[in-house]
Amino acid sequence: MPAITRSRRSRSIRARAATVGTAALVMTALEACGSDDDSTDAASAPSFTSGSAASPEAAAGNDTDDEAVDAAGNVGDGRDVASIGTCVGGENIIVNMDDAQPIITGDCGTVIVNVNGVGGAVDNAAEIIINGESVTLTGKDWGALTVNGDDASMTATTIGTATVNGDESRVQNFGLDSLAITGDNNTVVGGPAGGAPVSDTGTGNTVF
Repeated sequence: MPAITRSRRSRSIRARAATVGTAALVMTALEACGSDDDSTDAASAPSFTSGSAASPEAAAGNDTDDEAVDAAGNVGDGRDVASIGTCVGGENIIVNMDDAQPIITGDCGTVIVNVNGVGGAVDNAAEIIINGESVTLTGKDWGALTVNGDDASMTATTIGTATVNGDESRVQNFGLDSLAITGDNNTVVGGPAGGAPVSDTGTGNTVF
């Protein structure tokens, strides 16, 4: 083979070898950088979970995010209770599930029932407000009771003041401080004692 041809072939081989060597160095550097990046990304990436365990209140059908809203539009923080619950520190309670059966112990603030067919018990409350129909509640000591719905049955050992705006309801206790009735055909057993005021602007109401 001529010397010129051999020289050109040698230069070509050396060039290809240099190119391959350079590529290998580049790949090694990229892999090292990629390893650092992956490590950094994994360390800094936020962690996500598919869900969280339900709270005891949620598992019992209770919700802590609702607000108590009475018929007049007054708003206050309140816990939605549909089954068994305990009031802590005079907290407000709302019942927003039809046909719920809340059994609530402890000392409550305002308890509002906004739905129909509820049957349960509230031991102690500063105030009970019934906005639903056909609601039955029993209890011990209620500071005030307001019945706006019809066909309610309310029984407590003591009730401070009672206002009955609905019809066909029954309120039973052992002596009210005051009573106001604007609805019709209601029955109140254990009306105000000692000459406490009674206001009755409805028709067909009975107070014992």
